[in-house]
Amino acid sequence: MRILLISIIILITGIGNAWSAGKIDLAAPFRASLYTRQELMFIQAGLMMKRIYTKNLDGLWGPSSAEALARYVKEDLEEDTPPTNADAMLVVVSAILEFRKEGWEYRQLPGIDRNILTPKPVEKEDKTDNVLEVYSIDQMTLIRFWHSKAALKEVHFKRMPELNPFAWTRNGRNWVTIGISDEKAAFAYSIKGKGIWESVTVTGDIDDAGKVLLIFESLLKRFRLEVAPSERFVALADDFLEEYEKERVSEGETPNGSQQASVSPQDGDQSKPEKPQQSGSGTGFAVTSDGHLLTNAHVVAGCERISVDDLDAKLLATEENFDLALLQVPDLDLKGVAVFADTPASLNSDITTAGFPLAGLLGGLNITRGTVAARKGLGGSGINMQITAPLQPGNSGGPAVNSSGQVVGVVVAKLNAGAIADAIGDIPQNVNFAIRGTIAQLFLHQNGITPQRAGPGAPLRPEDLASQLSAYTFLVKCN
Repeated sequence: MRILLISIIILITGIGNAWSAGKIDLAAPFRASLYTRQELMFIQAGLMMKRIYTKNLDGLWGPSSAEALARYVKEDLEEDTPPTNADAMLVVVSAILEFRKEGWEYRQLPGIDRNILTPKPVEKEDKTDNVLEVYSIDQMTLIRFWHSKAALKEVHFKRMPELNPFAWTRNGRNWVTIGISDEKAAFAYSIKGKGIWESVTVTGDIDDAGKVLLIFESLLKRFRLEVAPSERFVALADDFLEEYEKERVSEGETPNGSQQASVSPQDGDQSKPEKPQQSGSGTGFAVTSDGHLLTNAHVVAGCERISVDDLDAKLLATEENFDLALLQVPDLDLKGVAVFADTPASLNSDITTAGFPLAGLLGGLNITRGTVAARKGLGGSGINMQITAPLQPGNSGGPAVNSSGQVVGVVVAKLNAGAIADAIGDIPQNVNFAIRGTIAQLFLHQNGITPQRAGPGAPLRPEDLASQLSAYTFLVKCN
């Protein structure tokens, strides 16, 4: 994977895009002097999001930054080589994709006297008497509340010590504290108003520690520069994605196991890949405690070896009409099993998906949220439903669950916006599909598996949904 990614970067930097003016040898050892301070700060931010870099975001490339990049190469890329410029650009592309997927930008949130960098927040309604706003920010929670000066100790001393505070600021107008434990990361920011104090806390699981740190650093903002990719970084990311998909498709594959639905206005259903997939990755989820996993048929088509958590997976059954496949990994370490909803998803109901998009580029399990946009697929197909949850190559085969955490679909396709634009002269926005949960249950019954089912339940908190999904969702590799 790393060889493919770096070869694409070297290819696009050699054909005259924005990098030509920089005269950077991507294969050469990393040299900080080739980048602007803002570019170095964005590389630091990318490493921070991966929980590798935890120092100041200042664009000053010292020993801590160099050590973090070396750790990324060794731990994430699994290479025992000195960092190259291409390795740094993999960090950049990954960060830009995360920024775009999660809607990171500088925002003026209530109760904060400056713009801070956050993913797109969603307001929640569960408030108490002194709580002014509660926001869900990706898998993190932001709470704004007001209190007396005496309560500052409650906010910054009694809560933060449990999180091992390692950075703080105290003065007559502002109090800032950040801490991290084995399970959580959080920070508190308090500002003095007219006779009252307002505080904002951001909390997340340890997996979100890098994002919490990034929000915290943007809040302190010790300098004028903002965390943002330069023009040549943006050009590199755009060209990278285009060439990445071309490279995968040219080998008869869909990128990382994701089916692309390419249709003309007359087509009535989603097209199938013209060639069997030979390698790549997708997503699967456990449907029994005996290690049975459900995924897409196109994810495992043409594989010589299928693996999950480095364990060999046995292909038990496929159904191309449904684009579903059943695997079994008997020794898989399961912490949960998917439960299906006993009724179909309603139109405009909330939907959450889990998967491993762009494996090797984006890190770990990704959770996205949206709604059911249509209860049928292209051309009125009753097999699929249309969803608005953002998807990337590699999400294929992942679960789509309702607000109670019950499976209502299996992610299958992302509409090929380029093909549609060529056909109708317009670019469709966020048109994605999932196989209906009832179809998935039928496939399982046909193959001797009785899926667990449940009736309507109470809505779960977004972070509880993510925790539940992470217990039974796995990366499926095809070789």
